[in-house]
Amino acid sequence: MLTPILLSVCLVTQPQSPATRLAVKVAEAMGATVEKLAVDTDESVTTTEKEAAIGALTRTGLFRIVDNAEAVAALKLSRIDNNTMLAAATSSLGDRMWIGHVDWPAAADSTARDPEDDSFEETHKKLLIYRRERLRVVPIVRNIISPPFVDLASAQVLGTGLNNPSRWQLGYAGAVPISNAPSDWAIMRGTAEVIDETELAKLLGNEALVTQIEDARYWPQVGWMGGFGAGALAGITSGIILAREDDRDLEAVGISLLTVGVACGIIAALFPLAGPRHVLEPLEAERLTDQFNEGLRHRLALSAETVHDLD
Repeated sequence: MLTPILLSVCLVTQPQSPATRLAVKVAEAMGATVEKLAVDTDESVTTTEKEAAIGALTRTGLFRIVDNAEAVAALKLSRIDNNTMLAAATSSLGDRMWIGHVDWPAAADSTARDPEDDSFEETHKKLLIYRRERLRVVPIVRNIISPPFVDLASAQVLGTGLNNPSRWQLGYAGAVPISNAPSDWAIMRGTAEVIDETELAKLLGNEALVTQIEDARYWPQVGWMGGFGAGALAGITSGIILAREDDRDLEAVGISLLTVGVACGIIAALFPLAGPRHVLEPLEAERLTDQFNEGLRHRLALSAETVHDLD
């Protein structure tokens, strides 16, 4: 969601229609706290003027115009005179939230669209695309899973007790952070999607970097799979042979080897865990994400100043 400050930068660069000026003032006053908004008018406001105001508020991307029953706040428009429109916002509980006015001549053709309106709408669409596709390197905290006996012991030590229902919903607490300080980093696209370093290289079209990252992870995985796979094959094969012997000692050894072989097979199946989590250094990843974002801005014809608040 665009911030009111960014909307002001986008909107004041050209002459604005009365409806657009009103939308800017409402966005700056309530855009950060209100999404569902109802628009009411009295007999002094024409249907054309009301539709123009609703259209401008919708184009900000901050408000969803709904009925009064669903709205968090209601905006009441009325005329003070032939040149001034008064706007008053009240909450669903009837509390007054904001009052403002805008120069809006009654004779103005509210249905006419300024060239600025199209410019803002296009810029707004580009900003939404940029916000959805931009890349960032963000610090994260890696968690560990505590065994039940550790969790129960910590409960006793910390005096939290074992009779707290929230601790027993899943038998014991889940992820327990070692520290609140960031212990790792990740590449994020948009606001929530985490992408891999290989995907970053593909987005940049850098095939050499893709190969470098894949090779750095491939050979440790081959070693992991080969080592534990060989152990599984040897353990299972020799275990089956010895387990069929009549000698009880050899049979016991065979069962042990069979168990070891199965365990090695399970561990071998976890080969994707082998290899480094990160091939790139954090500073290198930031440089590459900046490179991608610069290309994205160029493709969308957006300046660095326009997206400054997003970055």
